[in-house]
Amino acid sequence: MRIEFKTARLTIGPWQGAAEVDLRAIFVPEVVHALPPSFMNVSDPQSFLSDLGRDTTVCGIWCDQRLAGILILYVEGKAAHLGYVLAQAYWGQGFGREVVQGLCHHLPKTEISTLYAGVAPDNLGSIRILESVGFRKTPSDQDGVLKYVFDLR
Repeated sequence: MRIEFKTARLTIGPWQGAAEVDLRAIFVPEVVHALPPSFMNVSDPQSFLSDLGRDTTVCGIWCDQRLAGILILYVEGKAAHLGYVLAQAYWGQGFGREVVQGLCHHLPKTEISTLYAGVAPDNLGSIRILESVGFRKTPSDQDGVLKYVFDLR
């Protein structure tokens, strides 16, 4: 699935062509500590994202022509599982909320009807983002990950 859209300050589209320094800023321990283990100790971000893109949709989150983060969607039928990460320089400025809200406005134009997200309980920033956009916490708590759902219809 190809995902491309714009928000007030961001452009979501292909990540390829990003500067190596911008890619590396996303994969530092302070940024990826709450992500799945596969995101830890990434030595070659381009290869990692290329490999990840074989089974998922991987998009760049661009701000002023610099790669600010990565948006990941794993699609299963009419449902998608959301993942996103922003480089630390972009934290605390509303970019996370802006990209998730933009995605929720864009996806109804596709076949996707339900969006899921998992978040570590200590990732308070992502929890606030998901809840502020309208995601509902579900009762499932698998492997210590909080689960959220957003109905796009």
